[in-house]
Amino acid sequence: MEIGDVILKLLSNFGIPGLVFTIVMLVNQSVWLAFVLALVSWVVTALIPMVLNVAGLLNPEFSKQWAENIRADFQQWTNRYYRKYRQHVLDRFHNIDLSGIGLSTFHNIEQENVFVELQIDRQAPTDAEGSIVPKPRREKGSTTTPSTQTIWWVLKSFQRIVIIGRPGSGKTTLLTHIAVTMFTPKSRNIAKMRSLLPIFIPFREYAIDILGSQDCTLLQIAEKVIAKCGEALPPQWLLRQLRNGKCIIMLDGLDEVQRDEDRLVVIQWVDAQMSDVKYSRNYFIITSRPGGIEKNQSQQIQTNVEVLPFSLTQQTVFAERWFLINELKRENLPRAKQDQKRVQLQAAELTENFLNDVRGSEAFSEFAGNPLLLTMMAMVYHRDRTLPENRAELYGKICQALLGERWAARGLKLPLKPDQAQFVLQPAAYHMMMQGQLKISADDMLAIIHEPLKKVNADLAADRDFLQAFETTTGLFVEVNPAEYEFAHKTFQEFLAAKYAQENGKIDAVLAAFCTEPTKVWWDETLRLYSALEDATPIVETCLAVKPISSPVLALALQCEQIAKRIEASVRSRLRDLTERIIQDHRALGWRAAAEVSLLLHLKKVTSVRDNTQMIKGMITHAEYQLFIDDMLTNGEHVQPDHWRSQHIFPTGQANEPIFGVSPNAAYVFGRWVTNWMERQFGKEYRYRLPHRDDYPTNMIGCFWVQDATEIRLYADRLIPSSRSLWTLVQASYSCARDRALASASASALASALARDGASALALALLNGILLLLVTIANRAGDEENEQMLAFRKFVADWITQQRQADQGAINSLAKRRVSDQDSEYIEQLRQLVRLWDDSLAGLAAFEQRINGQDKPIEGILLVRERVKEAD
Repeated sequence: MEIGDVILKLLSNFGIPGLVFTIVMLVNQSVWLAFVLALVSWVVTALIPMVLNVAGLLNPEFSKQWAENIRADFQQWTNRYYRKYRQHVLDRFHNIDLSGIGLSTFHNIEQENVFVELQIDRQAPTDAEGSIVPKPRREKGSTTTPSTQTIWWVLKSFQRIVIIGRPGSGKTTLLTHIAVTMFTPKSRNIAKMRSLLPIFIPFREYAIDILGSQDCTLLQIAEKVIAKCGEALPPQWLLRQLRNGKCIIMLDGLDEVQRDEDRLVVIQWVDAQMSDVKYSRNYFIITSRPGGIEKNQSQQIQTNVEVLPFSLTQQTVFAERWFLINELKRENLPRAKQDQKRVQLQAAELTENFLNDVRGSEAFSEFAGNPLLLTMMAMVYHRDRTLPENRAELYGKICQALLGERWAARGLKLPLKPDQAQFVLQPAAYHMMMQGQLKISADDMLAIIHEPLKKVNADLAADRDFLQAFETTTGLFVEVNPAEYEFAHKTFQEFLAAKYAQENGKIDAVLAAFCTEPTKVWWDETLRLYSALEDATPIVETCLAVKPISSPVLALALQCEQIAKRIEASVRSRLRDLTERIIQDHRALGWRAAAEVSLLLHLKKVTSVRDNTQMIKGMITHAEYQLFIDDMLTNGEHVQPDHWRSQHIFPTGQANEPIFGVSPNAAYVFGRWVTNWMERQFGKEYRYRLPHRDDYPTNMIGCFWVQDATEIRLYADRLIPSSRSLWTLVQASYSCARDRALASASASALASALARDGASALALALLNGILLLLVTIANRAGDEENEQMLAFRKFVADWITQQRQADQGAINSLAKRRVSDQDSEYIEQLRQLVRLWDDSLAGLAAFEQRINGQDKPIEGILLVRERVKEAD
């Protein structure tokens, strides 16, 4: 007789005290000890119902959950079949599935160490995205209920769910996480879920049973799943679990049933099981890509939810966990010793560098929203300590994984191998690039792939069924409208076109197409990827031959040279010499093109701070700001820094150095100018502006203008703790000037002003002093024709006039009064007047120091860009 059966008999006849007494006697053979322990157990068991009753009155949910946990734990220890199956599930899903990614890894990564809770949103299957690369999500209107939740929130509201997600979005991993959670009491308590028996049924393995017999039942499939643990099930045990609603049935990968008619049969079978009274009380979860469920929707499902792309926060959490566990394993350290600072610091540094590299690339930052692609990038980075600058290697790995390696790793056989599928797609991508289109009709697509498909598999026909199956299995090529297709991301179209041009000697045709409109960016990424795959010499030579050379063309030449697999040394030297010579001489032919290239490349170096918001890395340079100066001068506006001795041209040799001494208003207008300048060249995609308070971390190093709700102020890091620049004194804060003035001359000035009619004399003296100082500054500037000085002198004169008008009433009132030395109100009013003019004098003195080179300029420009919403 099994030990579990013996325990149950003892409990039924003598209760827990009898069980304790018997066990102690068998082990210790001490009557007194057995009696005492039995008595203690009797008291405890008597108190438990009382405690549960009180807890049930105070918190029914807590009491129910506590009792459920006791039941589940007791079943776990007394039922051998349950224990065996539990261990089987925990062993099977212990590690995350990295098979089929195409990147070598020398560690098994435990799911619990890297899993990041996915966010889901209720979504109709027809509205879900099928592309592997997430598109930026449009912000929804405010609502009292959050639009995104976790799977646990959904399971508390619904028992029959379809989870829709793009390839690599984490649908299967989410189901395995649910299975592990159900067998882990601590995790189950955190999720606030009752204990359920998880039954994971991949359609790719069991669809054949469903399609092969009309009498196939859920019980038969479940028995096969659980039997894999190596134990035969006791009679009626599983049926009893199903009848009592104690199971959560997870049906994974409806899209992996390849034919539409088969998927329809399978979903009808699922509906029949859910409506069967023997199984209807259980939880059911179906996962599928959008293409697998859109035409085969269940009639029994209560809600459809979509797995959302990783947010920036989720990306950060994943990267932190990924690099920490990999570093621990690389150092051969157990998880318990993760407090060792050296390993933690290594992992933290890897995480920071990895995220900077990802968010510094527009394509990589979009890829990072997909958990599969993010994992692939993390694996490459951990192996090479960098992401490939040319991206061609990584794109090739991604294409191979999506086109079949992941399916092969799961035991599924596709009609085309990954390299064959890529061979079929490449001419279509090349054709679309040559035609300048992102979408292609089904008829055109079938005509293009007809011949290459015959070369790799003569049994396959280029028809609509093939296209639909190809879309469902890869996610790389998707139907966006009826009978109209596009690549999941333009990058994949560009990569496959570059591969086609490389393998078929089509670079001359590509360059001929490029030369028809070289200023457009249509061919840029394809040519960059080709340069990474092949000799970039003809591309750079073609760019240098464009006369006059434009900014986009020069930028393309520089980028291709940087990532070229190979390039002739003479061509590389000619390009670099040309660029450096041009950008340092404002009068040189092509200077504007070189400066615009610098700005274009600078604006591409970004790091994400929030979804759809990125910070440009590094301060704006002299050459980049000079473009702004030149454009503003055409409108008669002067925005050059105060300390420039020449009229409006940056100092010689400083073209690539950060610019400082920029006024806050000029910095603000510069952001708007960049926005308009980029819009003219590439369309309205981003808005550029000064950083806000929540755009930069507290450990930023530098000194730059930031914009708050009501003002533009200077951010100075700890390296510059006591900045006293002109603009912090004049336009940001007068505190430093006020303190200095009141500590010196203000005491004697105030004493003399207390005399009869002293206020008028003091006011006139201060006004005359300001005017005299202004003339002195103008004279010392040494250039009466200096536009900047003339503009500033006019500004100050107008400002003085306004101040005199504003304060004339107070001055006249004070001048007419005859007061004693003890009149505190009079003294305070006069003190405020003195402070006002002392501030003005200090501000003008600071300006004098600035233009004479005595006050070091520190105010730079750092920009943030945010994606423009479609509604803007």
